[in-house]
Amino acid sequence: MPRHRRRLRVEERIRVLLILLVFQTRRRRKGGIIQKGFFCRADFSDRNLLPFPAEFSGMSTYLISGIFLLFFLSILFAGCSTETPVKPPVVTVTDVTLSDVSLRTLTVNTTVNIFNPHPDGADLIRTAFDLYYVSSGSDQYLGHGELAHIRVKESGNTSFTIPVKIGTMQAAQAVGTLVKDGALTVKVNGTAAIDLKVMSYELPFAQERVFYLEEFTNLLPEISVAGISVNTSEVISQGREILGTLPE
Repeated sequence: MPRHRRRLRVEERIRVLLILLVFQTRRRRKGGIIQKGFFCRADFSDRNLLPFPAEFSGMSTYLISGIFLLFFLSILFAGCSTETPVKPPVVTVTDVTLSDVSLRTLTVNTTVNIFNPHPDGADLIRTAFDLYYVSSGSDQYLGHGELAHIRVKESGNTSFTIPVKIGTMQAAQAVGTLVKDGALTVKVNGTAAIDLKVMSYELPFAQERVFYLEEFTNLLPEISVAGISVNTSEVISQGREILGTLPE
């Protein structure tokens, strides 16, 4: 007999045995007696079937039912244990820079990186963050940035830079702190909403960086007052006096 037909015969026998087990269990619960040899009620006259004992005691009946129960439970839990847990993406701020630095303007450029460990791509639904600078030991609001609908590539990093142009008053106060203290601490705090198709995440991120006045001597342009050229160091010196009068 071909192997596949023999396998079907065996599966048919197992189905019949399971049905008989159900009926005998119900009969036992109703006060009946489990008969020896009840497995022989099925028609197993086909000689090509695997040999099977003709009679079973009551104890053997419970033993066989227990074996079938353990078999199906092992299949169920084995399937659950092989599922790989979903790892969340990792969101970090890799860089914070300042540009367009003057006594009245300031732009903060924040670079965000998303590492996706999955073989399928993801969608950045939205990322939003607030910017602060530290003055006299406390955080002062500087500005807000956000970006939406960015494709995150699979099994790798996706980086993007978000420039935030700071308002005139906040820029003047922040640059004033930079000029007076010789340093400026900028903080970034935000979240990124990422959709992985199978699961969504709202991931926080934070970063801070200290900028020193010496880094921006080449960014402060020379200004001309009444036709007289004033160099950068003089601008800084005059700026210390002017900015000392601005409100904190």
